[in-house]
Amino acid sequence: MMPAPKLPVPSSRHRLFQPKPRRLPRGRRVTIAIGILSEAEVIIATDSQETAANYWKRDEAKVRATSGPRGQIALAGAGHAGYVDALVCQVEGDFNNREGTDLASARTCIQASLFRFYSTHVVPFKDASELEVELLIGVCIPGEMPVLLKTNRATLTDCDVYAAIGVGAGHALPLLGHLTIRGGRELAHSLATAGYVIAETKQSVADCGYYTDVAWLGWEATAESGFTESFGWLHRPIGMDLDRLFHRYSENVQTHLATCLFGGDVGMREYAMKEFDEIRSAIMSLTTEAVERGTITRPA
Repeated sequence: MMPAPKLPVPSSRHRLFQPKPRRLPRGRRVTIAIGILSEAEVIIATDSQETAANYWKRDEAKVRATSGPRGQIALAGAGHAGYVDALVCQVEGDFNNREGTDLASARTCIQASLFRFYSTHVVPFKDASELEVELLIGVCIPGEMPVLLKTNRATLTDCDVYAAIGVGAGHALPLLGHLTIRGGRELAHSLATAGYVIAETKQSVADCGYYTDVAWLGWEATAESGFTESFGWLHRPIGMDLDRLFHRYSENVQTHLATCLFGGDVGMREYAMKEFDEIRSAIMSLTTEAVERGTITRPA
């Protein structure tokens, strides 16, 4: 039997389609992370959705906070997920192992850590732009004002009252500008503000979602021990209850007031204001509970 003739293989320049090998999808923290600074505390809040290749999502805690003999630090990042985790761990380790204990040594340490990371892990690679990350960093040293820092590549910038990073920053920043107050409020009010901004951003920005995670750092002077550190986390069940209240506010207060404003039944205003009072009371009750349940205090 005669073998079947081989068909000619077209040269590469005549092929209609040439498959190219593709790397596995990388996870990216296309996130919303915000920071709020007051005279007594610094708050870092994020969503918890992580996305890979624009189709795969998972729940991932994005705030890391520690308290040690050299002060307190909280960090959240946006960008290449593996690089965010690596940089956060490096900055945290360098902060906790530095020689000094004051705020100036903390700034110097964090700046040096950023420069070393970018020089080693980002600049040498062709796809450096895909590997870039940005961080929000809260630092609290007993006896000194808390600070909120934001990174841009290997640079470090002080933030005055608030800051935001990630894909949701464009939505969050105008809200923070309207809602934050220079000098700060009580911690429960600041937690409510942070929760509301994250909830609104999750509702409006496609790549932000899942839960709200919040960490806070602070200290206060005491007659007995000199200084007392306080740091804490928002328990997720409380965060979920807050999300439901913020959604109820959007649906039952804002919508009804807008309807009344543009020619609707005036009776809707009374209903909306009643809802407003109930929702506000419930929000402040939850954030007060969050502070009581989530805060750990100890002598500095």
